[in-house]
Amino acid sequence: METYIVSEFQKLGADETTAILASQVYFELCEVKRYYSPSYSYDPTIRRIIIRAKRKPSENIQVFVPVSSFEQLSFEKLHEIASNYNTSVYLAIVHPDSTCIYYKVSNNLDEPAEISVKHTRVDKQQEFDTNIKKHRRAIEQAALLGVPITISKKNPS
Repeated sequence: METYIVSEFQKLGADETTAILASQVYFELCEVKRYYSPSYSYDPTIRRIIIRAKRKPSENIQVFVPVSSFEQLSFEKLHEIASNYNTSVYLAIVHPDSTCIYYKVSNNLDEPAEISVKHTRVDKQQEFDTNIKKHRRAIEQAALLGVPITISKKNPS
């Protein structure tokens, strides 16, 4: 199947390296991330395969541009890629071990939202740990006496 999709990308005008990078992204979006309605085309202005897919059937189509992790990308090149589409574009950076990292390109380079959600969870865990350490004595005394307690999240003024 992989050789079929690589040859399809080459028929559209991509060179072998570009076709292989695009096939890794295409298969990850289809098989691993389970995106819907995947389609692809070749963009001769940026000389790349462009992959379009929906995260959920009811969502808008997202545009993915595969690039090598070794490729030097200038801000001018990123602007050229992003300006060809009237929506934000995901730069799919592919490493030789087939790891794909996605960055949303619009007016700037943003981390994916999934990452910021993870950081929020970590921050909440750190806040919880700090609160437990801060009220350790009260918690120990309540446990020894068998008394339920409630600890306020807000600091006393």
